[in-house]
Order: sequence, then C-alpha cells, then structure tokens
Amino acid sequence: MSTADATARARGEALGFAALVAWLLLTVALALPRAIGPGDAGELGTIMLRGGVPHPPGYPWMRLLGLLSRALWAVGVPPMIAAALPCALAAAAGWALLARASRRLCPWPVAYATVALVASAHVVVLHTVECEVFGPLVLAAAVMVWLAIARPLGAIGTGVCLGAAVATHLTAIGLLPLAVAAAWPQQPGAAALLRAGLRGVVGSALGLLVFATLLVGDGPWRWGEIDTLRGLVDHVLRRDYGTFDLSLHDASPGAAAQIGFSLGHHADAWTAGSTDAPLLAAAIAIAVALGVRAAWPRAHRSAAIAVGIAWLVVGPGFASLGDLDPGSPFAAWILERFAVLPLVLATPALAVALALAAARVPAGWPRL
Repeated sequence: MSTADATARARGEALGFAALVAWLLLTVALALPRAIGPGDAGELGTIMLRGGVPHPPGYPWMRLLGLLSRALWAVGVPPMIAAALPCALAAAAGWALLARASRRLCPWPVAYATVALVASAHVVVLHTVECEVFGPLVLAAAVMVWLAIARPLGAIGTGVCLGAAVATHLTAIGLLPLAVAAAWPQQPGAAALLRAGLRGVVGSALGLLVFATLLVGDGPWRWGEIDTLRGLVDHVLRRDYGTFDLSLHDASPGAAAQIGFSLGHHADAWTAGSTDAPLLAAAIAIAVALGVRAAWPRAHRSAAIAVGIAWLVVGPGFASLGDLDPGSPFAAWILERFAVLPLVLATPALAVALALAAARVPAGWPRL
C-alpha cells in the first residue's frame, strides 16, 4: 500500500470515528430529560445537585459526577439536564471507547456502525441518557473490554479499574473475567499467576475505596446509617434488601421468563427495533458465537473467552436470579435496565460476526 493510500484510509477512518462521536452526541442532545424521570432519577438527581447518600449500595460515582452537575446548574443549565448530562456523556464516551476496542477486531466501518446501532437502541438510550447509573456503567464496561483486548495495564492497574467499575454498579462484578484476561501473565506459571492474582486483589481493593467517599458530606436526602464502618459495609452490600435480591418482594418468577425478557431487549437492539422475539435473539446469539469462533483474531482469543463468560454471567445468568415479575409494568421497567450491560459486552462480538458476513458479500452496494 502506498503512502497516499495509507493516508487516505487513515483520513477515512478518522472521519468515520468523528461521525460516530457526532451521532452519539446528537443522541444525547435529543434524548436528555427535560423533567424528572421515572424510578431512581428523581432521587439521584436530588443527591447529585444537593448532596446526600443514595439508596444501597450508595453509588459513590454518581455523587462525584454531581460535582459537575452542580457546576452546570450554577451557570444556568436546567436542573434535570444538569444532573443527567454527566451520566449521558459518560455513556457516549463508553460507546466511543468500545468502538475503538472493536476496531482492533474487525474493519472500522463495521465496528463503528455496530456501536452506532446498539448505542441507539431504545432500551439503551432510555436508561443511559438519564440521571441514572447506567450511563457511567457503559463507560466502566467499555474500559474493561478495552483492557482485555489491548492489555495496556498490569494486574494492579487492571484491579483498580475493576474495583472502580464495581463501585459504579455491583453487577460489574460480572466483568471479573475481563480483568483476568487483561492481567493474565505473558508466561503463566504458578508463581506468576499467584503474583498477578494478589496484585489484582490489591488493585481491586484500592478501586473499591471510592465507597469511602460516602462518609464525606451531607445533604437533604440520606439513606442508611453509615456513620460506622459496619453501617457503611451493610449499606454497600445492600443487606437491607438482601445482597442478591432486587427488591423486598417475595415473587418467584420462572427463570425462562426472566431470560426471555432479557433476550427480547437484545433482539430489539440488534434489529433496530424490528422485533423483541427472544427466540430470534437466541438464534442471533448463536450465529454471533459461530462468527466469533471463525473470525475473532487469534491474538485476542483470551478476550473473546472473557467477553463470552462475562456476557453469560451478567446476561442470562443474572436474569435467571431475578425476583421481579417481568409481566408487571414497573417490575419490567426495573428489569429492562439490566439489559444494558450485556448489550455492551456483546457489541464487539456482534461487530466481528457482521464483519465476517460482510466479507462474504460482493463489494459494492450489497455489502454496504
């Protein structure tokens, strides 16, 4: 390839990435809430703008993002936009980083287009362009995917990122396989694995220290008795609710209904809102897995395994543990938010599978 051709390709990719970022920011601008949103948005917005401690596990990163929200509010930005904008921009940054991570696995047009598709899904926009924790969670998950693919940090740095991700939302503990892939020694042996594991644990503990910021400051809205270390730990571990329960309800919905509900949101996101049929989502997931097996770069094979395990844990695995009935409207609203994290994790795999399919189509308009 000549220097001119390489320059033209680099310019084209840069323009493609700029177009993706512009699309993400346009989505944020159009979808930002102009009034108090449903569910937790009112509570979290109050705390971001006025201080306090949110409901368990405390969401320390939302409090820290609140410093930006207060600055925006102080210069005249409407309060709910000021509260939601940092969360929405965190999501946009996460999708952009995920696009760069996917670019390492397949051609950039497919990587960027796939991210644009999933980032525009109704369930994603609804819960990330809002004063909610799921925007920052997109960024946290994208960072972990990037670390598993690019491996720029050692075990301690990777552990810090994992701990910080878990402090964003407790479901991020399902990203542990990505941390393992990112910190896996180049020449594994018993001693090397033990050192990496210990360093990863130390790093994770450092990342979790952000929960200690819950002890700082006060406000008009405050949950829990966190004046003692035990009270702080109980709050972080959600012991009032039950650590692994989503609510105090005593419902026992079938695992199949829960998993089907989650897969329905995958189908909706992957087909641009054409269908939410769980069986179609399962079929697409199987096709994507076959595409990954055939086309995922061998140099990043460990990342493929880690992404697959993490998706199973935070997707079907987490859904099967739910104690809310997806047939109830408010319960469905609560449950659908948990489709965001598995959708993020599945995006690089979807891009690889689509790139494989595109490569087998003749060049020209059919491939486009």
